[in-house]
Amino acid sequence: MLSALFLLCVVMPNLQAGGPWKWEPTADRVNRYEGLVSVESANPEFELLSFTAGIESFPASAQLKVAFYLPQASPVVVLAQELQEDKYYRMESKPAAWKAAEWNTFEPWETGVVIDAKHVSHDNIGVVVHLSPDLLASGPIAPAFVYHTTTTHRPTQYIVVIRTRSTMSRVTYTVTSPGLAEPSVSRTLEGDFIRDTPIALQIETAQLHEGPAVLAITCVPTSLSAPKVERRYTFYHQR
Repeated sequence: MLSALFLLCVVMPNLQAGGPWKWEPTADRVNRYEGLVSVESANPEFELLSFTAGIESFPASAQLKVAFYLPQASPVVVLAQELQEDKYYRMESKPAAWKAAEWNTFEPWETGVVIDAKHVSHDNIGVVVHLSPDLLASGPIAPAFVYHTTTTHRPTQYIVVIRTRSTMSRVTYTVTSPGLAEPSVSRTLEGDFIRDTPIALQIETAQLHEGPAVLAITCVPTSLSAPKVERRYTFYHQR
């Protein structure tokens, strides 16, 4: 289980857009920056590692694609990274001409270039489609459909993976649609969520209404002196 993984005292690499790792000549691809991070900095208090409708299992030398629905014109950053840091893999899309109110596809993303060459575990990769240049803040995101064959664009479940700098005793998350008094989804996870360990949150889409939604996440630390961490992400759900 992701929530049971343990990692002690990791120093996290710089994730901010425009981070130094992107300017390494070996990281510059045609439509993206991709490589292993070598420049480290203090880890952020909270990271959204993945927000997908599932990642299709893929073989070596696969041509990955990331489909997402863009409800309105926005800056788009497709970010991929490891859920549990091992090789310090990163992939970030370059600016492109995305179409508003339509499905878009980020491609190509050839696994043979870095993922396979550097022995990055296929099942240890998360993907987030940010609709804002600030990759560490609350804000708009789009569910990512990651595949190499075909996709129906019909999600049955969203998988959200987060990571926190402090050990947490409780994680609560809700999904709310505008105009509704009660959340469509409300879950609380109790436990000992060790610092820098990925935590998986599941959202069953049968409970969601089509249209805009707000994902609110609250993390309560085990230390009474540490403040709770809260994030709010807006996304558009399509049936």
